[in-house]
Amino acid sequence: MHQYTQQKEEEISALESRLERLKQDFEPYKAQEDINLLLAILPTLGENLRMAQLCKGVGLTVEAIKKFLEAKHSPLRANSIRPNIIGHSACRMPSCKS
Repeated sequence: MHQYTQQKEEEISALESRLERLKQDFEPYKAQEDINLLLAILPTLGENLRMAQLCKGVGLTVEAIKKFLEAKHSPLRANSIRPNIIGHSACRMPSCKS
C-alpha cells in the first residue's frame, strides 16, 4: 500500500510540474491576446506604435517622437511639426546636425 501511495504522489508531482511548464508556455500567447484586444479597442494606439517604430527607424530620439505624436493629436500644432522635430537637438539624423 505504501508503494502505491508513493507512486501516486510521484505521478501527481510530475503532473503538477508539467502543468506549471504549460502555464509558463501559455504566457506569451496571453500577452499577445491582451495586445490584440487593446489594438482592437484603441485603433489609434496601433497607428501610433507603427509611427513610433518608423520614427525610431529614421533616427529620431524618444523625445522627438513624443513631440511628433503630441503635435499629431493637436490640430492647432499640426502645422508646427516640422520646426519642432527637424533640426531639433534630439534628432539624430545627419541632416539635422548643424
